[in-house]
Amino acid sequence: MARERQLDRAGKPNQLLTPSEIDRTCPLGEAARRLISWALEQLKLCAPAYHRVLKVARTIADLARHLLGLDGEAIELLETQNQRIEDRRADLVAHMRGADGEEFLLHVEVANNNTTDMPLRMPRYYMDIRLADHQEPIRQFLIYIGSDRLTMPAGLDEIA
Repeated sequence: MARERQLDRAGKPNQLLTPSEIDRTCPLGEAARRLISWALEQLKLCAPAYHRVLKVARTIADLARHLLGLDGEAIELLETQNQRIEDRRADLVAHMRGADGEEFLLHVEVANNNTTDMPLRMPRYYMDIRLADHQEPIRQFLIYIGSDRLTMPAGLDEIA
């Protein structure tokens, strides 16, 4: 479980990590540091907000391992805003490194309803990520959290 991984790593869940523990368990690359610094400055956020962002990044890696069976660590969160006629943002895109050392991009969408166009949206997200000049393999996942039974199409071949 994701929580068990957190307890094994630090003896407590991510939400209770101190700033120094966060820095140790969630090291940042230079690009990620610049992005977070820019965001903090633009949004006028304080140091605790910086550490909350890192806790979220650490939790994303833990959830990817537990829910999706990916044995990897988040290297950095990537920009997910892509321009087109409609404004659509991917829920999560992270640069990951698997246990075998292979780097890949993790794309996760979270749906709380049976969106019939999701099989059309996932390839669009794929292309947006690829066109943003990311060359690593892309692994896409949809996590359905709706209260209704899952009925959305599983792929393009199921769309009428």
